[in-house]
Amino acid sequence: MAKNIVLLSDGTGNSAAKLNKTNVWRLYEALDLRDPSCQIAAYDDGVGTSSFKPLAVLGGVFGVGLARNVLSLYKFVCRNYQEGDRIYGFGFSRGAFTIRIVAGLIAREGLVPWTGSEADLQRDAKAVYREFRRRFETTLRVERPFRALRDLFVSRPPAERRRPPIHFLGVWDTVAAYGGPIDEITRAIDYWLWPLSMPDRVMSAKVRRACQALALDDERRAFWPLLWVEKEVDDDGRRAGMEENWSPPTVPYPLSDIDQQRMSQVWFAGMHSDVGGGYWRDGLSYITLDWMMSRAIVYGLDLRRAEARRLRRFANPNDKSNDSRRGLGGYYRYQPRRMEMLYGDEAKPRLGQDFSRFATAVAKHRPPGSRSARDPARWAPRTRGPTDAAPPMIHESVFARIKTCADGYSPIVIPAEYRVTTRAGEVLSETFESDGQAVARARRQERAWNWVWLKRVVYFVTVLVSAMLAAAPALVLKWPGDGERSLAAPLIPVVDLIGGVLPGLASPWVDAFRQRPEWLLYGGVALGVLLYVGGRLQRRIFDVVRNIWRRSLAGGEAPEVPVPSDWLYRLRTSEAYIATFQMLRRWVLPVIALVVIVCGLGVGASRVLFAIGDSIGLVCPEPKGSAAERQTAEFDTKSLCHPTGFTVAKGQSYRLMLTVTRPFVDGHGPKEAGAANIATDPNGFGFEKMVWQQFLGLPLRRLIASNWFRVVARIGRHGLDEQPLDFEAAPDGRTFVTTFAARSDDELYLYVNDAVIALPGYVDWFYRHNNSGAAKVALEPVK
Repeated sequence: MAKNIVLLSDGTGNSAAKLNKTNVWRLYEALDLRDPSCQIAAYDDGVGTSSFKPLAVLGGVFGVGLARNVLSLYKFVCRNYQEGDRIYGFGFSRGAFTIRIVAGLIAREGLVPWTGSEADLQRDAKAVYREFRRRFETTLRVERPFRALRDLFVSRPPAERRRPPIHFLGVWDTVAAYGGPIDEITRAIDYWLWPLSMPDRVMSAKVRRACQALALDDERRAFWPLLWVEKEVDDDGRRAGMEENWSPPTVPYPLSDIDQQRMSQVWFAGMHSDVGGGYWRDGLSYITLDWMMSRAIVYGLDLRRAEARRLRRFANPNDKSNDSRRGLGGYYRYQPRRMEMLYGDEAKPRLGQDFSRFATAVAKHRPPGSRSARDPARWAPRTRGPTDAAPPMIHESVFARIKTCADGYSPIVIPAEYRVTTRAGEVLSETFESDGQAVARARRQERAWNWVWLKRVVYFVTVLVSAMLAAAPALVLKWPGDGERSLAAPLIPVVDLIGGVLPGLASPWVDAFRQRPEWLLYGGVALGVLLYVGGRLQRRIFDVVRNIWRRSLAGGEAPEVPVPSDWLYRLRTSEAYIATFQMLRRWVLPVIALVVIVCGLGVGASRVLFAIGDSIGLVCPEPKGSAAERQTAEFDTKSLCHPTGFTVAKGQSYRLMLTVTRPFVDGHGPKEAGAANIATDPNGFGFEKMVWQQFLGLPLRRLIASNWFRVVARIGRHGLDEQPLDFEAAPDGRTFVTTFAARSDDELYLYVNDAVIALPGYVDWFYRHNNSGAAKVALEPVK
């Protein structure tokens, strides 16, 4: 007898152990699993739930662990699938992405045979997953040579594979599994370093039925949902119509309108986790659970009826909506889910297309706001075009919530054209507004979108001010303050009081604000004002949209509302404005992020390689001799690791004296004729003398936390026993003395702290080309 195989993947940080459950877990608990011959299930904790905290953080922020989750669910199907079985998949958030990947993997690559060997299954599953991932490519295909090299050492997927259909997919608010809160960094990695995103958003023709519940009200750009293309399926590489070679299931009762669709993407009131579950106040999430269970039951999912009834009783369309940007969540990029942008979003934007649009918009050279770029009453996704997406489908509970004024609920993102579905599954031919009222509402809503634009400006300024406050420990090194002589000195006791209860990790900020209390005053006031203004703008948006909805749903004859003509609307909807910011968001800023990432990777690799070479003796030369053979030694600042010939004993303290015979000069200074560049001494110099090139070179400095050009003592050719030295200058200005304790027995080496690059021929480039200076070295033990 055929059975149901149910796969469930939870959202980021969600697991069976969490107090506040998601709809994925609730559905798992509602499954009838008493008879394994009829139905079995596998529940997978979301990424970010590892017991190893560093992995949990990486999973929660960047989605690390997705491949492991995909393979775990895939292998479960391989072990248990028999001909005729029905495969179901359910997921929320990144778990929804996981389920969509698993479904794509099964549909495209099939199931590898299960022979009873876990080792063979793991090997074959990995091979199939690698084959599936070949479709994921960067813009420049940089991954191809690495994949070709890898393929020389890994097994190929087995030729014999079963290729079952996917009976039902049900997901809540799919978000991208990889990447952090900064879109541009994710795009840079995805475009040019390693493919992260789906190659497209077209569902496989092997999926019989797909449903997605979406959140109307989440305002975090990092949580924008990934929609399926609604009018096409992928039939082994060929684009086919959604209804082609498909028919609804045969059941002994009339199917509702929505159950006669192959794909249904329906919008519900609430934030991301109001729809998928996970908040302690969760009445809204049960509405989407009820909807999803109703759709899945039609396709044969077996639920325990008593449990399903119990879950449905918790559904409350008037429950309080949560705030996903509360507290530190407010630093997520603010951008409400404008549907014209969502339905027009592309999985992989094309540079040529975007640049052509930008060039055309600039070539027309219309003054900003010379005419409206679009009528908000017309449903027209901004990239794909109006023929590629039907108007969005809204659940009736949204309008019930608007009418009852629960929380003053008033969504800003519903366009003029939309469809409505009921709890019973009907798709209404008439909405809760007349066509004229919807047009009038959509045009009036643009006033609120003007306020959204202003709130986005306030958000970015808030982030900038916060970043400057966070950078205070670094900035104060360049611009030290007056401390207790500052006009804001009365704040210093407050800083000390707060610092006394903070962990030691906060001490750099406490010290910085003690030196520069005016930064805390100005930054704190600015941040407070910005947060206040942002809150006022949010309330203003709610008030404007609430009044618009009240007028629209009141009935009566719809007034004629003209297309908005104010300057801000015309500016933000003009082709030139949209194309410019599209180029910035999709290409210019990701290129900058790419440069930063590549430089960061290069610097990291250089530091690791140099440290390895330094520790195994590739940097310092062979020892010169013993202390008995010499009284003084020469030291040249051009040397990467200068042997002194002095041998030191572990635990013994020594007095080291440097007599400068040629002035210490770093060549990164001004290039004026006869200039001395950056004159310094064995203690080196800090931010006060640094030029811009040295700020860029900080990550390459051998000891990042120490001054440029500071003399460093190293004991032994091997290992990493190094001590930055702190000298006292003699009255003659040429002699410098310090003491240090030897931590091992070996020869003493000296070098000045400068940048190094771990490339053959360039390791000591900065030493040879930029450094000047020499000194006589004398060493004696301290008795």
